[in-house]
Amino acid sequence: MFDIGMVTLLNNSITSYLMYGFIRFANVAVSADEWDARKQVYFNDVIMRQVVSFVNDIKDRQNLELSSIIMNDLSSRVPYISYNNDNSTLDMYFTKVEPIMNISIAGNDFKVAALTSSIRRTCTNNPVSQPNICILKMQNIIKRFSLQIRRLHIGGISDFERRLGYIPDHQLVLSRDLCNEFDRLKNVDSLVLRNLCLMSSVIEYWSSNECVLTNRISRLCFHSIWFDHAEDIDNFVSIISGSVEELYLSDCSGKTIMNIGGRLRTLPTKLDILYIAIDYRTFRTVDQARQLFKEVSELANKLHICACFSRFICQPGFRILVNVISLLPEFQQITTVELDLGPLRKNMRTYDQFFAGLPRMSQLRVLRLFGFPINYGCMDLWKLMLHSIAQLSQITEFSVINLLRNIRTDELKAFCGSLPINLNTFALHHVHQLQDDHFSLIAQRCPRLDTLYVRDLRSVTSEGIMKALMEFRMLTKIAVCHSGPVTKQAYELLANREAVPHIEAVILGGNRDHQNSTVLEALLHRLPQFRVIGTWDRWRDCEYHLWRSSKAYKELLDASCYADCPGCGKDVSLIDDDDDVS
Repeated sequence: MFDIGMVTLLNNSITSYLMYGFIRFANVAVSADEWDARKQVYFNDVIMRQVVSFVNDIKDRQNLELSSIIMNDLSSRVPYISYNNDNSTLDMYFTKVEPIMNISIAGNDFKVAALTSSIRRTCTNNPVSQPNICILKMQNIIKRFSLQIRRLHIGGISDFERRLGYIPDHQLVLSRDLCNEFDRLKNVDSLVLRNLCLMSSVIEYWSSNECVLTNRISRLCFHSIWFDHAEDIDNFVSIISGSVEELYLSDCSGKTIMNIGGRLRTLPTKLDILYIAIDYRTFRTVDQARQLFKEVSELANKLHICACFSRFICQPGFRILVNVISLLPEFQQITTVELDLGPLRKNMRTYDQFFAGLPRMSQLRVLRLFGFPINYGCMDLWKLMLHSIAQLSQITEFSVINLLRNIRTDELKAFCGSLPINLNTFALHHVHQLQDDHFSLIAQRCPRLDTLYVRDLRSVTSEGIMKALMEFRMLTKIAVCHSGPVTKQAYELLANREAVPHIEAVILGGNRDHQNSTVLEALLHRLPQFRVIGTWDRWRDCEYHLWRSSKAYKELLDASCYADCPGCGKDVSLIDDDDDVS
């Protein structure tokens, strides 16, 4: 069945093309008067490209191809488009207790048995290749979808399954026969490797000039990579070719990151972005961390550091990580810091050193703070935070997640008055005492604010939401979620171009019933892309997502993210406490 987005697209396309009074098919101009409406659409190549592309289900597409020669030809030339999905990513991951791999592309899911490390350990013949059915299935998938695949994600399980913990995090064995199939993907420029074992033969092949895939990708993610032999830990860094512009690392030891740094120094140009997620397993000593940050600071134009604590504090590396945080202000090349303030506040001296040195980070542009709520016994730390944040005039993006849950109203007033004055993007989650009047303080303090994302503000009323929309008239992106009901007047205000002239993307929660069709239609004229997240009933509400610019919508979603790999979205704060890193 077609959804609302497709119907709108087809209506607009058919109307525009039939206005000209003729169609073109097989290089012959035919008067539109000689055909009825169905034939005018069917024999119009441009319209039918749009129609066929939205038939994304593989079985439906195959049936369509069998219906006529024309449909078969069209199907071979158009991509598969699943509305509101990423249709250019081939994602291979596990979803079951059994080692059955899910291959997902453009809304299609294919199940196939795969070789994992646990299976290989139980086999006496030590298999080095994937099952034949796996390779055959991959060949068919690549043959049909290769033209539209731009990103390749391999291995691991979803973050949802990692949180539940019901299925094992299967470790895929990346074999040479599977890599041979990947070489047929001619348009891939992003490669993500998650919790998989790189065989020696794969490392050797991917490091050579013969490999097509690794010598053209510009974005590369390493998340928990394992090896067959100890020497492969040093050798695998040669996979990083001169074409790589963005590199994202998590679940890597300090030694591995140093090896990667040695490889980056041999490349002709600096990276554009280097992202490193660190936790209690990363460093063996504080001196190792200082040396690592000193070296990697010179290898990229933008250095992004994300520090996450696990649920427990008994690990040997916990104290080391706490001390490493105080080192971060020493390295002014860092452009983005995401900091988990940890489950305890006993390390006040470390946080004092970090926030005292924070204003010296002249290149810092993005600061995201998250963790357990600040309690009333930490008000000295709170005051130091406010004093430090107020001096961050260079910051353009700032988010605070969960930390302010218990902060009182008067203290929140001081917080709003201490925000960096040049903020473009501001996100605030889980603040119970924020009042309607605080929006005025934020607007006065941050006149350049372009993006606002607030979630779970329990004391904000529907009048406060209207007040926020009026106070931030220059915003292009706004999200108000789980913060009370959004009234009809708020939707009417957003539909008014004079009242809110620059809006490009909106997320509104608190919907527990269908909105008035007239109001929603008026808003859809301005923001034609529409998406509903969740379901509504007496106890639950849903979110309306509306946008006219895909870029603006993505930026609005990104504003709410924290501890997510910017390259692939993997949640790096989910740490397996019983695992070491390579």
